[in-house]
Amino acid sequence: MTIYWHGLSCFKIETNDLTIGLNPFAKNEKLGIAKSPRFKAQALLISSPDELYNYSGSIDGSPMIIDHAGEFELSGCFIYGIQGQAKFFKAKDKQNTVFVIKSEDLWLAHLGAFSGSSVPEDALEKLQGVDVLFLPIGGGDVCDAAQAASLVAQIAPKIVVPMHYDFSGSKMKLDSLEKFIKEVNLKPENEEKLLLKSRSLDEEKTRLVILSS
Repeated sequence: MTIYWHGLSCFKIETNDLTIGLNPFAKNEKLGIAKSPRFKAQALLISSPDELYNYSGSIDGSPMIIDHAGEFELSGCFIYGIQGQAKFFKAKDKQNTVFVIKSEDLWLAHLGAFSGSSVPEDALEKLQGVDVLFLPIGGGDVCDAAQAASLVAQIAPKIVVPMHYDFSGSKMKLDSLEKFIKEVNLKPENEEKLLLKSRSLDEEKTRLVILSS
């Protein structure tokens, strides 16, 4: 399995013969977002109705779109959508779907626009001990650095990959990556992409992997 980060909360996951996209975002020069991610996918997971952070228009391949809670199977990959806690400024619809993906004997969890410092008990049953946790850390409409560190302690993933934080040229007033690193107190590992095999994961401690976009 290979995982790429395209910035903010957008990832591309290549597993077996399947490419899964998560939360592609729209171009928005006022916010410092110079371009949308572009790649081909067979499945596209959309966490919330916010079109800025969940924009499917730049994804090629006419993917199957999953944007709600439920259980799904595609090419031997199992996807579980769980209703997640969120807050959206001036938004009436506060939907946020947390996605848990099982493939190649690996469990991945993407928290989407999750906010707050604790996970409901029913969601924690599926999240606790996942192999990889994609975690928003930037504050505002999502977890801030301190809340995100609290979630890492609760979920205890083998690998945590931070997302949705301050970036060069950003006009979004997000927390910095450095602030989260200080809060979570883990040594960062910098990678261009994340290559995973289930038998190679260390079950004794949580790793902090910083992906380049």
